[in-house]
Amino acid sequence: MPCMHVCVCMFSHVHVWVCVHGSGCMWICVPAGMYVLMYLCMCVCMYVCMHRHIHVCMHAFTYICMYVCMYVCNVCMYVCMYVCMYVCVCVMYVMYVCMYVHVCNVCMYVMYGCNVCMYVCM
Repeated sequence: MPCMHVCVCMFSHVHVWVCVHGSGCMWICVPAGMYVLMYLCMCVCMYVCMHRHIHVCMHAFTYICMYVCMYVCNVCMYVCMYVCMYVCVCVMYVMYVCMYVHVCNVCMYVMYGCNVCMYVCM
């Protein structure tokens, strides 16, 4: 029978209980950081794979899932970058408009959202 898959999120690393060729299990410790989402996604994919009683998880499925996670992260970062660049920088050049219509507050919220997005992605 396929072994259980459990993801435990720690402060500095992620412990992943994975199956080895459908016969044995082992703990894999991966560092937390900019790729933690990718590893968690891989764990979820492997869990789904094993939940369907597939003893040997197809590596292609796992890699596809990881690439999807990284693609979403990259899209998020690019959107934040362009919003900050084209909105906030523009507001900085027209500061007199900013002072009267309070665009600066909007810009600050956009920058805050960008920082949150970058923090989550990284």
